[in-house]
Amino acid sequence: MTHLTADCLNEIFRYFEEDKAVLHSCLLVNRFWCEVSVRILWETPNVSVEVLNTLITCLPDESKEFLYKVGTILKPTIPCEKEVMSASTSKHPLFNYVSYCKVLSISNIYSIVKLFFNNKQSVNTKENINLLTQEIFKMFMGVSSIKKLSYTNDDVKIPNNINFVNFPGTKYCLRNLSEFTCTSNVNSEVFNQLSKICHNIQSLNIKFNKYSDKVSDGLKNLISSQNNLKSLSLTYYESNHWSDIIDSLSKHSNTLIKLIIKGKDNHWPLSFIKDFKNLQELEISLSYVSKEDDGYSDFEHFEDLQYFTFPHLKKLNINLPKKVEPIVVKFLENNGMNLVEFQSKCKSINRAVNDHCPKLKSLHTTFGEKFSGLLLRNILKKCKKLESIEPFRRGSNLSGKELLKIVDENSPKNFHELNLHNYYEELDAEDLKSFCISLEKRNPLKLLTLIIKNGSSRKNDEKEAIINEYERKGVIKILKM
Repeated sequence: MTHLTADCLNEIFRYFEEDKAVLHSCLLVNRFWCEVSVRILWETPNVSVEVLNTLITCLPDESKEFLYKVGTILKPTIPCEKEVMSASTSKHPLFNYVSYCKVLSISNIYSIVKLFFNNKQSVNTKENINLLTQEIFKMFMGVSSIKKLSYTNDDVKIPNNINFVNFPGTKYCLRNLSEFTCTSNVNSEVFNQLSKICHNIQSLNIKFNKYSDKVSDGLKNLISSQNNLKSLSLTYYESNHWSDIIDSLSKHSNTLIKLIIKGKDNHWPLSFIKDFKNLQELEISLSYVSKEDDGYSDFEHFEDLQYFTFPHLKKLNINLPKKVEPIVVKFLENNGMNLVEFQSKCKSINRAVNDHCPKLKSLHTTFGEKFSGLLLRNILKKCKKLESIEPFRRGSNLSGKELLKIVDENSPKNFHELNLHNYYEELDAEDLKSFCISLEKRNPLKLLTLIIKNGSSRKNDEKEAIINEYERKGVIKILKM
């Protein structure tokens, strides 16, 4: 391993990007391993007081001297590792950590600075919070090349005078930005400046603030200025202002391949999505709050959905009120032929899945029909490419025992994942063992992964022993979630 190049070692360490404990252990092997792993760890740093301490240590000397002068941080007399208020100007960090950062959250940085000063009553002033935050952002803009940026002005209200887009180096830092997450109430000037710098954002995630009067021209400009927007997520709650950006989206009708619309109490037409003919992934999840059944009686704004066709659609996640489920069925009839992944909590849609989705590989659905067992059996037989299924139960007579029996007898040859969800607790140890024995005899092409709920309220030692036994035998793999 010591003779591997940095590129080879980096490829290996990339497999552990989500396992920070492993990467931290790599820091301690030797300096070579440390140099490679520290870059990965700092691409997406978890913002904490400890990380803030490191960021202050990384500040340029001129920034530190400025903060000393105004009293935001204090010059140390005795070196102190944990006290961010007395960060040393003489001791430089081992690495230029900030230059490794690819992901930056404006809100998280501001929040941790604010939290720190709130714990220091002697310096608990808005001015000091803003000054330190400004210097940190100035540092980021000067040495980083950010790929993913988040600026949400929702839970944490960020002052307008913290305007990172005007710092020297911002154009270089953000010119390769590929993903941007924001709330609609961010200062319009920030959006305007970004629209002049960032023209290649591929993924845009917007949460519409219900207290905003309208969508700013700056946000519209940012949307219009993109050259190759591929993914768009719109989230809103009790706000109809998202409709203001529809004209700005028209430019991206040919490039957009992923669209997510989530929210509550929407009564604006969804007709604008029909122009995105190259969509490959679509999620529409809308809920309605009302004392009456499934919310408001007027759902005419969903009518057009049943006429839309997306010939390239591969993944569909759709959750709408019960009253419009017939429209969802019609939509699936028009767009199910090429689907490989389908998710829905609509109880009456499984017959349409059975009839119109022959290429499905992954299915997450709710069984609420009277003959759910028969319907599941038919889906498994007809969807011959099915690899994974997650059945939810809502008013269904399908038992856990019957579920295992149907899967055992009817699953396609490439089937390898079953999410037992709320079925596991009701299963008897005997039923589980019979399923595993049958699976062992059948010797399927792929190892079956059983996904069960972690921390079950009713622990059963006998069932635990069975799944452990057959996991050791290589018959099943258990994943607890």
